[in-house]
Amino acid sequence: MVATRADSSRTMGFTFGWAGVYFTLSTLLLRGRTLGKVVFRTRVVRLDGRPLTAMDAFARNGGYAAGLATGLLGFARLMWDPNRQAIQDRIAGIVVISTRR
Repeated sequence: MVATRADSSRTMGFTFGWAGVYFTLSTLLLRGRTLGKVVFRTRVVRLDGRPLTAMDAFARNGGYAAGLATGLLGFARLMWDPNRQAIQDRIAGIVVISTRR
């Protein structure tokens, strides 16, 4: 059986959909962490210090699309940004911090 273009698009949409659910819910439920952030002892926090909301987590997840749309330049910007924020962090008003002691 040969996969068609519609099958590929449906699969990609399904994959990005579940990835969005994972990143949004884990960031919200684990208080600014995903499994990778737990391993690397980092977390995301709002710039104003208030607790993360579902919309904050969703906006950050949506920012990943902006990073891809800019040809990955949105992700690379953390190399020269003074606050080390990638495009998804700037969109959501969030910064990644270390939780190491």
